[in-house]
Amino acid sequence: MNRIITSTIIALVAVITMPRERAWADDPAPTKAQLDAAKQAFDEAQVLYSTRKFHEAIAKLQDSYKLSRNAFLLYNIAHAYDQIGDQPKALAFYLKFLELTPATAAKRDETTKRVDELKQANVEADLEATASLFEKPVEPTAPTSRYSQTDFRHRLVDTVQPGKPIDIVAEAPREANWVVTLFYRGAGEDTYTALPMAWKDQVLVGQIPGAKVAGNAIQYYLEVKDAEGTVVTRSGKRTSPNLVKIEDRTSVVTTLPDDPLHNPRIDRPARKLFTPTSVSTAAAVVLIGGAVTTYFLAKDKSDALRTDSTACGVPPCQVFDAGYDQGIETSGVRYNRIYKVMLGASVVGVGVAGYFWYRSLRTKHEVTVGATSGSPSAPWAVAPAFGDGFTGALAARRF
Repeated sequence: MNRIITSTIIALVAVITMPRERAWADDPAPTKAQLDAAKQAFDEAQVLYSTRKFHEAIAKLQDSYKLSRNAFLLYNIAHAYDQIGDQPKALAFYLKFLELTPATAAKRDETTKRVDELKQANVEADLEATASLFEKPVEPTAPTSRYSQTDFRHRLVDTVQPGKPIDIVAEAPREANWVVTLFYRGAGEDTYTALPMAWKDQVLVGQIPGAKVAGNAIQYYLEVKDAEGTVVTRSGKRTSPNLVKIEDRTSVVTTLPDDPLHNPRIDRPARKLFTPTSVSTAAAVVLIGGAVTTYFLAKDKSDALRTDSTACGVPPCQVFDAGYDQGIETSGVRYNRIYKVMLGASVVGVGVAGYFWYRSLRTKHEVTVGATSGSPSAPWAVAPAFGDGFTGALAARRF
């Protein structure tokens, strides 16, 4: 941690006081506004550095370097990559720091020692990591013919499916004799593959093989040069290529079986316990049972009264007991009255239950038969029936 703090302090002093190293001869000196912006980016990087957010700190340090071209910032970038274990990028920035600083500059001895350690560990420098900081921007030259960069058109490819070849298409004047090259790289690749685009019908086409279309994305850019090899224009570039997302848009549709027994995920509606049909049926059964019971009780009292009036019993014969017979007769009359009331109520209950059963059967029939065949459901008829010695219901159906 002390080395981090020391390096950031040195870099801060460098941003303010040290002369910068130019990446190329015609690179203009930074303005005061650029140096102020570089210092601000460095201050933000220092805060991120202290909280160990190294990736964010690296981005801010690179912004600061692009504005100030101060070589001491390269040491901080290298050290940040070292902290996160990215040794190839760290080695690349250490080497660039040694290249751009004088032999008497601070941190050279320490940097040289670390470079030797990384090389002894067979670490290879990732030169791509430093390319974006030292790549001179390409400014399109003035056209030498009547064609210009506006005559080149390319529609970006946004999303593709994995494993499918990608046709990159561009439009350009054929008479301009431009050479259009497609550069692409797949997921996990550090270098681009160059592919000259060829004319097909009236457009230029370059195909990225399906084997490269894997992972989450693929990168590409187009470079257009004239016959003299001068860059006319680009669509994207090596450090900021066009990004194509790779998404599997194939969806698998599974049809669920209609039989709930074969698919437990289909919830069958809960069957209600108390329905008009079940309640009316239970009431009718209770009423019929009550009528039958009171009928036999009344009959038992009648038989007992008849037996008492004709039988003598165990000798000696007893005199007729009017009070006993009167009680039996009263009970018999009461049971007989209750029987008649229960009988009438049971007839009504059977009728009501029959009506609800009719409605239930008709509804079920319409759902299971009528709805599938398109034919009207068969009518049902239910009616109570009673006579001498029986009570019940009659049902009829027309086919």
